Formats: sequence, C-alpha cells, structure tokens
Amino acid sequence: MTVYGNGFLAYHIEVNVTTGQAAAVKASVAKWKSELCEAKTWPGFPDSMVTRLSMLPSVTQVVCEGPQSSVLIPLRMVHGMTGLPVTMSGVLGSGPITQAIEDDLKRRGIDLECTKRHADYDAPIEFSFREPDGHHESLRLYPASRNQYRAGIGESDTPRDHLILNRYNKALNAIATDVAIRGGIVSFRPRELGRYDRIEDYISLLPLTQQLMLSTRHGVMRKLAQQAGVALPRKWPEVMENLADDSCRKLVEWLFQHLPKSAIVVLHSYEDGSSGFYEHGSAPVLIDSPTGYDHASRAARIQGVLLALSLSSASGHQGGKRYDEVIETAYRGTEKRPWIYHHERTNVA
Repeated sequence: MTVYGNGFLAYHIEVNVTTGQAAAVKASVAKWKSELCEAKTWPGFPDSMVTRLSMLPSVTQVVCEGPQSSVLIPLRMVHGMTGLPVTMSGVLGSGPITQAIEDDLKRRGIDLECTKRHADYDAPIEFSFREPDGHHESLRLYPASRNQYRAGIGESDTPRDHLILNRYNKALNAIATDVAIRGGIVSFRPRELGRYDRIEDYISLLPLTQQLMLSTRHGVMRKLAQQAGVALPRKWPEVMENLADDSCRKLVEWLFQHLPKSAIVVLHSYEDGSSGFYEHGSAPVLIDSPTGYDHASRAARIQGVLLALSLSSASGHQGGKRYDEVIETAYRGTEKRPWIYHHERTNVA
C-alpha cells in the first residue's frame, strides 16, 4: 500500500537571525541569484552555502532541513507515523543540490519518482530567515527559469493506493479517479489558484475526495463559498468570528453536496491557527491552536496526520477521527518554533 504525491522539489535552509534583521539578510542572499544562475548550481552545496550564510552579519544559526514542498510535508508525516511506503514525484536537476535532495529523501525512507531530470542545471534552493519571535521572511532561488521546474507526471509502475494532492491537472485527476474507484483515500488541500487554474476544476475533484482541507490563507476558500452562493462578509475568511460561523456552515453544507458522505472537511485559520472539523450530519468540532507556534505549514502537517491516523485505523490500529490527537500530533516535535504547547477543544452545537 503506497501513498503518492507529486509536487515541487527544492532544498530548504532555515536561517536564524537576530531580531529585526530577517528582511536585511534576505536582501543580501537575494543578490546571490546571479552566481547561482551563472554556474547553474552551487558548487560544494550544502557545506559551502552554510559557510557563506554563517558569515553574514546577524545570522546566528544555519540549519539544512532538506527538501520541502506543500505535498512532501504530509507525505513525511504519513510515513513517519505509519511506516507505510510513500512516493514523492517531481522534477529534478543535476548537481550537488539535487544530490542533497535525493540523499535526504533516501535517508527518510521516501521513494523518489523523477518525472523529468534536467541535465544542464541544478534544483532550486529555498530559504527561511527567522527571528527569535517567530517572524520570518522567505526566498527562493532558481538556477534556471522557474517554469522549468513545473511538476510533470508520467506513467509509472508505482502503485498509487492513496493520494495527497494540492492542485488540479488532468494527470492528477486521472490518478485521483483511479484511487477513489479502488477504495483509496484522496486527501485534497487546494493551494491558491494559479494563473491557469479554474475553480470549476477544483470542484470536479470533490466527488473523489475523502479528506478536504481548506485554509483561510488561500483565496480558494472564498471562491468555493462564492460558487456555493454564500453571502460573504467583507474580508471573509481572513476575518470571521470562528470556523463555525454562518458562512462556514453554509459552505460546508454545499461541499457535502459534492463530497462523499463519508468525507471529512477541515477548515483551518492561518490567522490564529485554529481548526474546524466537519463530518456529514454532525456538529463541527473546533480546536484552538497551540500557543506560541508559527502557523506556517500547519495545514500541511494536519493533512498528513489526519491521513496517517485514518490509514492506521483502517489497518486495525487506534486512530481515525480523534481530532484532539490530530492537532496534538501535528504540533508535536516542533517546539523549537518556538515555545510551548496548549490547545482547547470546543464542540459546537
């Protein structure tokens, strides 16, 4: 049984800086783009990059975190929690950055399916410049045009029993259809609509989706509510009473007209980190976020934990729909960003 995902692959480096210096350090590193593009790689990566970063004023620590992507995060959660085989597919380059990506995935036990390999240039590098209070700036540097790294999908002998996805395309739609027909779980956390994306295509994936996560960070939540005919307050969903307000309830009611009745819908607030869990015919469960944590990537981790617990439950282990456990596990082990753990659960009638 294999969990499959396809997406963008870049090598991620966490750079801790002193208070108020994230933007300045980011500006300094951004100037290195010409070097990367001229060489089409970064010789001696990652050691040479760590040395270069460490020499910058205000940098206190450099941590090589390995490949990161919106899909890879939940895949790692699933594999780490269940031990089930997972496959990440995407576009790769050639050189020390790509080699570092492949080595890290292999070390973590994640199978890699290369959909395209560029022989003339290396993989991208992502940076997060983080201050002690959690404020951070992000930067991505490409050795070539970013369009060269768009994730393609080809034929594969790899079994695709369950699917994690964050976007629509015809190939992913075909995989999702096959997974759903064979009784697998399609876990869908739609990203922001791209230039050529249509909300109608995202809606077409709903009948195949067993687990749907929507974040207030992305405009797709508002666009789905508009498709549902919900009268929306100004600045919703960024500004709302909670994840069970009238607009949320009407949106979820409409979603369940398209989703399988056994589906789970998760609404996640990027602003305060809270989550709302909905099942058909049941009152929503609202859970506050742990305090003192950065909210970045939390939706991705919650997606991975929910799928992992569902798969563990299906295998005869305890798990499944215990939403307190979903939130607790999604934050566990991330205390370094930065502090303490606390959450509250509210059952909303």
